[in-house]
Amino acid sequence: MKVFLLLASLALPSVAFADGPFVDLDFDAARKEAKASDRVVFIDFYTTWCGPCKKLDVTTWKDEAVVEWLTKNTVALKIDAEKQASLAKRYKVTSYPTMVFVEADGTLRGSIVGYRDPKGFFASAKDAMAGIKPSQRLREELAKDPTDPSVMKKLASALVREGNNEEALELFLKCWDHGDEPPHQSFSGVRVSFLLSDLKRLAKTYPPARAALVERRDSAKKIVLGVSPTRAATKDFIKLNDGLGDTPMTLEVYDQVVKNSEASGREGDAKLSQARQQLFKEVAPMMVKAGRYDEVVAEFGDPQMWMQKEVASFEMMVRVLKSSERPVDDALDYRRKSIVKKASLLYLALLGAKNNDTIAMEFGLAVVDFSPAASTWQTLMENAEKVGRKDIATDLLARAELVLPEDELAKLTSKEEK
Repeated sequence: MKVFLLLASLALPSVAFADGPFVDLDFDAARKEAKASDRVVFIDFYTTWCGPCKKLDVTTWKDEAVVEWLTKNTVALKIDAEKQASLAKRYKVTSYPTMVFVEADGTLRGSIVGYRDPKGFFASAKDAMAGIKPSQRLREELAKDPTDPSVMKKLASALVREGNNEEALELFLKCWDHGDEPPHQSFSGVRVSFLLSDLKRLAKTYPPARAALVERRDSAKKIVLGVSPTRAATKDFIKLNDGLGDTPMTLEVYDQVVKNSEASGREGDAKLSQARQQLFKEVAPMMVKAGRYDEVVAEFGDPQMWMQKEVASFEMMVRVLKSSERPVDDALDYRRKSIVKKASLLYLALLGAKNNDTIAMEFGLAVVDFSPAASTWQTLMENAEKVGRKDIATDLLARAELVLPEDELAKLTSKEEK
C-alpha cells in the first residue's frame, strides 16, 4: 500500500473542500486540471438518499491516507447523479455510490461500485487505476462460493457495465431462480427489489431480458390461478408483473382468484385466502379508482380492528428500533406514512360506499389520532372531495381547526387557499 500511495506527483488541486479531497470544479475544468497536472479525474457519483454514500462521507473520505492519495493522484469530484444525469449515464452509473476514474480526455479507466472502507477503497482503486475490470475480481470471489447470489448479482451488474449482456442476464436469472434457496434465504428481500430493478433496467435495452421476465411472470401466474396458489408464487407474480408495467393484469388475476374461491366453495381455504389478500394489497387503489368501494370495504374487514392492528404493529416497530442501533426517525416516518396511505384509501372507500358515514367519520378520527399532522387531515379532506362529499371535507376542516397547533393549521389552510 505504501508503494501505491507514492505512485503520483505531489501536485495539489487549486481548490479543495475543507473536509475532504474533493475540489469545487465542474467536469470540464477538472479534466483540464487533470491534464495539466498529469493526473486522472475521480468522480464519486452519489444521491442525497443513498445510505452507503453518506457512510463514505463520514468514513472513507475522512481517512487521512485516502485524502492524501486522492489529492496526489486525482482531481476528485463529488457529483449528484440525479442532478447531472447525462454525465452519470455516460459512465453507466446505475447504482450508488459509483466511483469512476476518468482520463483527461474523458475515457473511462476504471470504476468502483458500492461502499468501501479505506482498506477496501485502496484495493479497488489500485485495480481501477491499473485498468483491471471489476468482473475479474468478482469472478475470483464467486469461485469461492458459486452459489452466493450477492456476489453473483455484483458480477452480473459489472458485466452489464462492460457490455456483456448475455452472461449478465444468465447470472441475474440464476439469482432470481435460486437466490433465496438455502443457505442464502437472506437474499430474498434483495431478490424482489434490487435484483428485479437490475433486470428491469437490462430489459429496456436487451429484449431477451424482458422475454425472461415475461416467462417467469406467466409461470407464477399459472400457479396463482391453480388449485393451490403458493405465497411465493403470488409474490413473484405481483413483483414481476409490476416490473413489466402490466398492473391491470394483477387486477384481472385478483378477480379470477376471488371467482375461483367462490366457485369451488373453498372461500376459507388458507392458500386461496392468502393469495387473495396478497393480490388485494396491490389492486386496492385500482379498485377504489374504479368505484368498487363496497368490495374494498369488505376486503379490509372491520375498519377499527384494522387500524388497531396497524397501530400495534407500528408500536412494536418503535420498540424494536429503539432497542437496536439502527436509525429510528426515518424508518418510523416511512412506516407511519405507509399506514396513513392505506388508511386514507379505506377512508375513501367507506365514504364512497353506501350508508357508512358514521363508520367513516369514526375511522377518520382514529387515523388523525394516530398521525395528527396537517398532511393527514389534508389527505382525508381531499379523499372526501374525491367522492363528492364536500360536507365531510368541511366538517374535517372545522375539527382540524380545533385541535391543530397554529403552525400545522397554517400548512392546512394555505393548501386550502390554493
